[in-house]
Amino acid sequence: MTLRYEIDREVRCVVRKAWTHPNDLLGHLLRTWRLRQSQRRLATHSSKAANQKGYLAHFGVHLTGDNAGDVVLYDSVQKALSPLVGLQSFRSLPLRKPVTEEMIRELNQNARGVVVGGGGLFFPMDITKSASGWQWNIDAKLLESIQIPLLIYGVGVNNFRGQESFSYQAIQHIEATCRKAAFIGLRNNGSLRKLRCLIPEVESQKLFWQPCPTTVLGYLTEIPTRRSPQKLNIAVNIAMDRADLRFGDQANSVLAAIAHACHKLQSMGHHIIVVTHAEKDELVIPYLR
Repeated sequence: MTLRYEIDREVRCVVRKAWTHPNDLLGHLLRTWRLRQSQRRLATHSSKAANQKGYLAHFGVHLTGDNAGDVVLYDSVQKALSPLVGLQSFRSLPLRKPVTEEMIRELNQNARGVVVGGGGLFFPMDITKSASGWQWNIDAKLLESIQIPLLIYGVGVNNFRGQESFSYQAIQHIEATCRKAAFIGLRNNGSLRKLRCLIPEVESQKLFWQPCPTTVLGYLTEIPTRRSPQKLNIAVNIAMDRADLRFGDQANSVLAAIAHACHKLQSMGHHIIVVTHAEKDELVIPYLR
């Protein structure tokens, strides 16, 4: 059923692309193929790990068809930790599906540890949609029953300007998570400051700056050497999901300023490449022309 749904969704996506962007259909097919190859590789490693003891259970967003960046990020976390455990030692588990008692029991028996991340996981959510009040959908009692090391890796606090803050239940859960975890790596200093304000000082001593693995991909995988330092290929990505929270009523002026900077770099001989993680990101293209 899940496979059929994924295939149907891909067919609809390709048809929509053919209609809206006929000149980029080949590029879209290639990008989709690369995304699916990455997902299949993760699934293969996960399947092998699940059949042996001593694997790392990795909770994250790895089977999304909506945001290619999430897939790259999930893969990068495993690449960053693979020198310690090997790439085939990760079992992939969905972050947003409810964690069950049976799952925790199985992890306690067979896994060597739990990794949660990366991404902006500390994002306020309705308690009816996530048992934690943030993105890891695990009940507080089940969290407490984890008996193996827990690592929160390369995550961030995504509390946008003007957005409702964390609920009391979410703060209690975040505090319990920090108490349970052996290591909490935050991807930026702003997230460090925000989380330290939410939890007691004794738990905040576990917080560390842990850059998002995607920012150090050059150390985790082979990237072609730049041929001409005078003329750069500059990738620009502007996230357009939750645009009202990101830009407020200043979207036009912010995007116009970014476009001005891109045109300036282009006039200096650099090549600007617009990179979209999701279809919504394409809304920025008219501003950059």
